[in-house]
Amino acid sequence: MDKTTKKALIAVSFPAMVALLVGFFQFVLPLLITKQESTSQSANTSTFVGRVTNEATGKVVEAAKVSLEAKGLPPVIYTDSEGRFSFTLGAGVHEIRIRVDAQGYRPFERRINVSAKTEPEDIRLVPLESSPKPLTTVTQPTSKKTKKGLSLEEQKNRARQDLTSKPSSPVL
Repeated sequence: MDKTTKKALIAVSFPAMVALLVGFFQFVLPLLITKQESTSQSANTSTFVGRVTNEATGKVVEAAKVSLEAKGLPPVIYTDSEGRFSFTLGAGVHEIRIRVDAQGYRPFERRINVSAKTEPEDIRLVPLESSPKPLTTVTQPTSKKTKKGLSLEEQKNRARQDLTSKPSSPVL
């Protein structure tokens, strides 16, 4: 190689090497450091996941309010369209208290040892029973004529007729 070829090679390769080094320190090294930090943080944390379903039907329960009591956790999250939820737990969290509330279901509450958990938590909510219709006390007129001589069945029939024939007035 002659002297001019060497100079031309150095003139071309030197800026290319500088560009590579600048790119490495600007882009690659920060990614490596970030990945290393996240790996060390993930060693100190764990994830608590679960799914909320209807105990009777097995269908998922969307938008159920899930709250955990443990240090450093968000106070409340809601289940997604598949009934799933997820909390990231700190290194010192070994036991939690979970509460799940959803419209039309009984509240669910339990203490869980998360350090022994390997599977997602399966939470089955019990549907509220349809509330019975309020009982209405039917009072019979105190007239002796009405009470005397009527069987219990006749009294019930008259009470039903009274309830259906009289319009109720709104309570103000």
